[in-house]
Amino acid sequence: MQLNLSFWAGKSVLITGHTGFKGTWLSKTLVALGAKVSGYSLPPSTNPNIFETSKLANYLNHHMIGNICNKDQLNVAFSKVEPDVLFHMAAQPIVSLGYEKPLETFDTNVMGTVNVLDEARHMQPRAPIIVVSSDKCYLNMDQGRAFVETDHLGGRDPYSASKAGTEIVASAFQSSYFSTIKTPRLATARAGNVIGGGDWSKNRLIPDLARSYQSKQPITLRMPEATRPWQFVMEPLIGYVLLAQALSENSSFKGAWNFGPDETEVRKVEDVIRAICDYWEIPPSINISSSFRLQHEAKTLAVNSSKAKNELGWLPQLSTQEAIEWTAEWYDSYVNGSDGGKGLLEKQISDYLQRVDSCDA
Repeated sequence: MQLNLSFWAGKSVLITGHTGFKGTWLSKTLVALGAKVSGYSLPPSTNPNIFETSKLANYLNHHMIGNICNKDQLNVAFSKVEPDVLFHMAAQPIVSLGYEKPLETFDTNVMGTVNVLDEARHMQPRAPIIVVSSDKCYLNMDQGRAFVETDHLGGRDPYSASKAGTEIVASAFQSSYFSTIKTPRLATARAGNVIGGGDWSKNRLIPDLARSYQSKQPITLRMPEATRPWQFVMEPLIGYVLLAQALSENSSFKGAWNFGPDETEVRKVEDVIRAICDYWEIPPSINISSSFRLQHEAKTLAVNSSKAKNELGWLPQLSTQEAIEWTAEWYDSYVNGSDGGKGLLEKQISDYLQRVDSCDA
């Protein structure tokens, strides 16, 4: 399936969580595709943050600050935007914060999703709804293989369990409210360990390394030997876009979808650190702290994306090495440039979309 510019031209798109890292990248991408993008979210949670440095608010039809746990505020947002397409990305996205604030994590990720989908019931027939979940939604017992969409959901920590809860809520709404030709259509998207410029979250590998780079202090790692499915931020985002297009055309695209790199592209945490430091031409400075580890943290994690490749025609465009280089380039631009990385973000979106077009041609 190809990116369909005529589909997105003038479409009213609502993104929850648009002030976040992935939300900002998706918003800028959809603006580039011609959509009329509106966002509903809490204020950015970090300083600096890519929402402000990219000046995203200047490109939005509506920039609304609110909490998905506040039903009245959500109702106002949906009434104002009248979305043709919904991307639900607002979430508590940090595993370690789930341990510190389990109630907030479950409230946001589970009940917040209930609130959003309850409002989405009033969207137009066949309107696509994409609920962005996580690869952490699977019951991970270090099975040593990539997860497929039919694997068991679960979670040994609050964050992972809350993402499994997100999936269960979405499935219940799908079968109860989004299953006829007169209703919107819903799908969930599972991706994780996304890297790219502008993520400043605490207790995430690349932002922690970027802060280390700025402060010239060592980075502390919990599990340097752990493997994760690293991918550039645009990879799953284009998957979400293609999924929304497909879902608007055919209800058979409902349900869960994995978006991850090829299994051969999975890298160890320490290898990613060293690759970025090589790009920056600095020696890696690493502290390893077993006391810093979380109570339950999987050694391996990967998802099988054969379904998205075979049925959506979605394909990763960047190798892990290229994803690392594009990410390192952005942070270097932020530290040493003058525009907070805005120009490079827009260039990387444009370059990535050109790759997609070339692949489809």
